[in-house]
Amino acid sequence: MIHKRDEFNSRLVRILPKESKLVKSDLIAAIEATAPVTYEQVVARAIQQLENYADEERTNVVGFTKLLDQLSQSVDKAIELRQAAIVRATKTIKAIQGTVFESERPLIKAINELQKTIIDAQRNDARALTADIDFWRNRVERLHRAAFEHRAHKLRVRAMNN
Repeated sequence: MIHKRDEFNSRLVRILPKESKLVKSDLIAAIEATAPVTYEQVVARAIQQLENYADEERTNVVGFTKLLDQLSQSVDKAIELRQAAIVRATKTIKAIQGTVFESERPLIKAINELQKTIIDAQRNDARALTADIDFWRNRVERLHRAAFEHRAHKLRVRAMNN
C-alpha cells in the first residue's frame, strides 16, 4: 500500500513535462560551463550521459542532479589536469630557452607546435586536448635530449681526436 505522503514525494522528485524546458536549459548551461575542457574524454562522456538522461521519458530531479554533479566533478578534474599539463609544458620550454639547443630546427618546430596546442586548448578547440599538450611536451623533451646527446658525442669525438 502506498501512502499519500510517498506518492506526493515521488511526484516532487519526478520531472514533469512542463519542467523539462527548465531541465533542458540547465543542461545547456551545464554544457556551456565545461569550457575549456568540453572535448576531454571524461567530460564528453559525462555530457553524453546527461544528454541521454534528459532525453529519457522518466527522468527525475535526483538522477539529473547526480549527473550534473558528476559533470561538474569531471570538469574540475579535467581543468586540474589541463593546468598541470600546461605548467609542465611551460617549464619544459623555459628550461630549453637560453641554452645552446634552442636554435635546433626540429626543437623549434616542436616548441611552436606545443605553444600552438596550448593556445588552442585554452580556446576549447576540439583538436587540442590535454593529451596533445603532453604529447608535444614529451616530443620537445625527447628532441632536447637527442640534441644534448648528439652534442656530447661530437665533443667526445673532438676530444679524442685532439
